[in-house]
Amino acid sequence: MELNKLLQERETDRNALQFEQRRLVQASERVKNVILVLFLSTKESEIERNARQAEHLSENIQSQTALLEDEKKNLRHLENQVRESKEKLEKVAVELNEVSRQLADAHGDTAESERNRRRNEAIDSLKRVFPDRVYGRLVDLCQPSHRRFQLAVTKV
Repeated sequence: MELNKLLQERETDRNALQFEQRRLVQASERVKNVILVLFLSTKESEIERNARQAEHLSENIQSQTALLEDEKKNLRHLENQVRESKEKLEKVAVELNEVSRQLADAHGDTAESERNRRRNEAIDSLKRVFPDRVYGRLVDLCQPSHRRFQLAVTKV
């Protein structure tokens, strides 16, 4: 009887132990589930934050792409303006050179003709004042014997 009682107590203790072990396993499962839920909620909020950030980056990429295209258009427009301005500048420079050359020619002709006129007037007045002694310019009156002396006669 005592043996039955001891066996029964042993069986009761074993059942109680199994019950407590199941409760422990269930409690640890609940703790795992709570930890998993917390982890998942953290990950979900992180996923949402990353999704918002990705959306923001996508919008930023679109706006930057549009801005880049606008700037490329502006650059092409400015390059065209620079090219046209350079062409106009070249045309104006050519015209300026032509006008400057014509002006220099006109000024040179005027200055040279003015010099010739004064020289001729001086020779004419010398011929009037000294009719017996002045016959004209040396260059007009003589021809050098050799071509190499032409410059010397011109400079006298």
